[in-house]
Order: sequence, then C-alpha cells, then structure tokens
Amino acid sequence: MLEQLNNSKNFDSFFEDVFEISPTGNFLSFQNYLDPIRSWKIIESEQLIDIIEYLYNSNIIHRDLRPENFMYDSYRNHLKLIDFGFAAIFENDEMIKSLPVGGAVSYAGVKFLKFYSNLLFNMGISEYYEYERTFDLECALNLIMFMTDSMIAHNINSIREESPNFVLKLKKLYQFWNDIKKNNNNYTQVLNLINLKQALEFENIKNAIKNLLILNNQK
Repeated sequence: MLEQLNNSKNFDSFFEDVFEISPTGNFLSFQNYLDPIRSWKIIESEQLIDIIEYLYNSNIIHRDLRPENFMYDSYRNHLKLIDFGFAAIFENDEMIKSLPVGGAVSYAGVKFLKFYSNLLFNMGISEYYEYERTFDLECALNLIMFMTDSMIAHNINSIREESPNFVLKLKKLYQFWNDIKKNNNNYTQVLNLINLKQALEFENIKNAIKNLLILNNQK
C-alpha cells in the first residue's frame, strides 16, 4: 500500500513505514525516530487533513484512524500516519467500495456506527459496508474533536471503558456523535462540507475545522 503512495515529496512528511517488528509483536521499529503524540493543536489538525487529502487524491482510504496510529516527526515537525492494515484502494471512477467492516470505530461517522450496531444485533445483515471515499474525512474530524477537547475525550473514554459489550458501545458512540451533530452547528458545518455532492475543497474544510476549534476553545 505504501509503495503506491510513495510518489511525491509529501510522502516522507505524511507517512512512516515499519522497519521491524519485535518477535513478541509488542514493539515496532520505524525507519526514522518518531515521538508519540498525546494532544493536538490546530497545526496538527491541519496536517491531518493534508494527509487525508493526499490519501483521497491517491484513491486510498485508511479506515483505521485512531491516536495510536499517529506519531510525531520532530525533525520534520509533522504528524505521521502509520499502520495501513485496513487500507483499501479505489478504482479511479469509484466513489463507493463494498468492504468487510474493519478498523477503528470510536471516531467513525454516525452512518457507519448505526450500520455496524445493526449488523451485530441482526446477523442477517450483510457484513460488508459501502465505504465512501470521504469515510476517512469524517473519522478525521471526530478524531480531531477527541484530541483537542478534553470533555469529548473523557466521554469517549468512558463509553469505551464502561460499556458492558461491544454492541452497547457502538450504540452509545452513535448517540454521542449524533448529539454533537445536532447541538454543535460549527461541527455540522464541517460535516456538510465533507458530504457535498461535488468536488471536495480541502482548504475550505481546513478553515472550517480551524474555526470550529477556535470557537470550542472559547467556551
């Protein structure tokens, strides 16, 4: 997957390949020294959208955006995305791709969370989800909210830790993100830009996210 991406100067800034995996599987060695990143500011959020734009233009969805899959390259001063185990490639004219459900769920959009919770509750439903090429963008927005808002992070962590089973966790996550969608107009504005039925304007999305984060910090 990374071989397909490695075709421009941005590759080294955006992504990092695993150099070696320990025999126990507990440790990864990267080709460059990277630091774990505990919290994000506006600049890291903008860098994440740049990464997603690069993937989008390369016809790739990652499907596994989560804090653990991001590291920080202090030499380049840039966020880096790792672990492409759930990534998939779209054909040039594809906007939707049917794939087995997989990857992170805590930061997924409400449409996916509703489908997945219904899937686990009713085993008669197909286990394939119709992934849109914009899937990573909504996940990126939710991940940015998690990494920049301590209250959202607390609520998401509580859902993950306190839910007695996976189905209930999915339902609570759906309700949580759906409530934010209903109650936060600036968040909804970003979603509307992502879901426009026309060419994506990533610069507009970045500006809307920046405005969202500034307003959230003023509360």
